[in-house]
Amino acid sequence: MVQNGPPQGALEVTITGGTEDELEEAAGQVTDEISDIDGLTGLQSDLTGGAPEVAVEVDPESAAAAGIAPAQVSGTLATLIGGGSQVTVGETPVAIGVSEDAVDSLEEVRGLPVGPGTSVGDVREVEAPSAVSRDNGDQAVTVRGRITAQDTSAVSTEAQERIDALDLPGEVTATAGGESEDIQESFYNLFLSIIVALVLVYLLLVVFFGSLAVPLVILLAVPLTTAGAFGTLLLTNTALSLPTLLGILLLIGIVVSNAILLIDSATKARGRHEDADSAVIEAGRARLRPILMTALATIFALLPLALGLAGGGSQLISSSLALTVIGGLATSTFLTLLVVPVGYSLLEGFRGRRKKKKYAG
Repeated sequence: MVQNGPPQGALEVTITGGTEDELEEAAGQVTDEISDIDGLTGLQSDLTGGAPEVAVEVDPESAAAAGIAPAQVSGTLATLIGGGSQVTVGETPVAIGVSEDAVDSLEEVRGLPVGPGTSVGDVREVEAPSAVSRDNGDQAVTVRGRITAQDTSAVSTEAQERIDALDLPGEVTATAGGESEDIQESFYNLFLSIIVALVLVYLLLVVFFGSLAVPLVILLAVPLTTAGAFGTLLLTNTALSLPTLLGILLLIGIVVSNAILLIDSATKARGRHEDADSAVIEAGRARLRPILMTALATIFALLPLALGLAGGGSQLISSSLALTVIGGLATSTFLTLLVVPVGYSLLEGFRGRRKKKKYAG
């Protein structure tokens, strides 16, 4: 299970590509279809919760006969109507200013003299939407809901699958998104941060050790720590989330630093021994205690968080991060003390054989 965010998030379904009536019909279809999804509550669209307003549909021919341009109607109404009201001329909402003689009925609006004794349009009362949404300049309707499930990605995916199966009117399209889109972008950025961190660490180690191969041996610790971290998440049925990826980023720094200490000690001890194996054994004996102390101190410090003793709203975040670090350290510390020295020994052995062949040749 992949958790893409906190236990409560938002789902937004954007509906575009049709007339006002088609968008209203599609919003109803979408709301009905996804209303019974587990972990999704509080569905409502922009079309709900509105207030009544006056809509004025200008007849171009009548306006032309009266010598009035349709665009002038809104300005005339703004002058004549008071009370802080709003009218819609065509598809454009127009805010009305305040005058001494406020107009407070539909019949009075119909009787306003916007032309020389001629009716230039149809005036009626309509239910205005609570908000007017636009998507790339086109009118849109947004259906919003609250996700209460931990696995926000699964809820968004199920909603999109149900929406795709709908027969929406005309050329209307609907796309599920909302908070899950932002979280997906955060996942991508964090994965990118991990990759950049590994590249920077490798370049720094190349400069420090003056070798292209030795840093690769040190970075052998990275897959070992990720295996332990993901294994712990699997055993504890903990969802993969942003805090777990932050824990992996933290693990990379701890484990790589342990591997650096081990290889640096082996490199310094290499001059005192005839073979790499003896140098690695000496380095292991010298660095075993500091490495174990670092790992154990970190593990015990994070145990209260892993056991959910943090309390409050941070419990889920701190628990998943702590489990990731504890699991990764528990396995990677042990494996690093085996795999990294073996890798260094094999590398030094290969270098020694190549030098012998070069001198023999």
